[in-house]
Amino acid sequence: MRICRKCRTSNLILRDVSNKALRYGLLFCFVFLLAGCAKKFLYSNIDWFVLDYLEDYVSLQGEQEVLVEERLLLLADWHKKEELPLYIEHLKDLERLKASDITLNYLQQNRDRMRAHYDRVVSKAAPDLFALSLQLTKEQEREFLSNVQEHYQERNAKYADRTEDEVREIILDNTEEWMEEWLGNLSGNQRQLAQTFSQQVILNSPLWRDYRATVYQELEYLFDNKSNVVTYQDIFMRLLFEPESYYSEQLSQNIDSNFALVDQLTLDVSRSMTDKQWRHFREKVKEWRVLAEELLD
Repeated sequence: MRICRKCRTSNLILRDVSNKALRYGLLFCFVFLLAGCAKKFLYSNIDWFVLDYLEDYVSLQGEQEVLVEERLLLLADWHKKEELPLYIEHLKDLERLKASDITLNYLQQNRDRMRAHYDRVVSKAAPDLFALSLQLTKEQEREFLSNVQEHYQERNAKYADRTEDEVREIILDNTEEWMEEWLGNLSGNQRQLAQTFSQQVILNSPLWRDYRATVYQELEYLFDNKSNVVTYQDIFMRLLFEPESYYSEQLSQNIDSNFALVDQLTLDVSRSMTDKQWRHFREKVKEWRVLAEELLD
């Protein structure tokens, strides 16, 4: 069974966002977009969803599929009992948000809170992911590396034939689309804020290519050291929990700069929002909060 079109499209969008700042900004919404599919799909059929994704990279054998299905059902049950209440509380806080609440410090705290949602899920899933990786055969490892390489080549080629102006136009379109989704109709001033942001963002395509090459080399090294359990586990957990540690110094600096731009854009937009836009925003947040509460039933 293939996953729902909305879920797959959303996943591709998230993976295609090359800027860490924008990824984390989208992460919380992505979780609940998945939850939107989940109401009839994810929690009752999480094994199909993840197996479909995994099979993009490696073909699992019968016993491996059974193991994944069993562990995923346990993960889904844990997520429903432990994580959904935290999402609901977070969404309630966002529903109560006022323009005066939004400061650069608040935005950092909120980003940390969003990252914490992600980290808890990864921490819970990590032991099972590690156990599954140990079961991969040499043929499966080669298949995995080949598919990762193919995926990276696609990513590297995504904007290779586009000019800087064209890339910035894409950033502008995506930014305005995001703003309209959460605010409704935009004012001329808000569109100008988006325009300014799109021109100031640091483009990092060459640095991301270098990063992906480094990660691929680390994956090769990981499988080459599978017989050394200590080394293998250290590398595996670093790839899973600390992907930023493979960034170059320049990429890290550029990402921090783009974070600052995202925060400033959010701050400026919040100060420009009308009462109607605030109602629109709160109603959108409420939709996700109500959905999350329904999933608890």
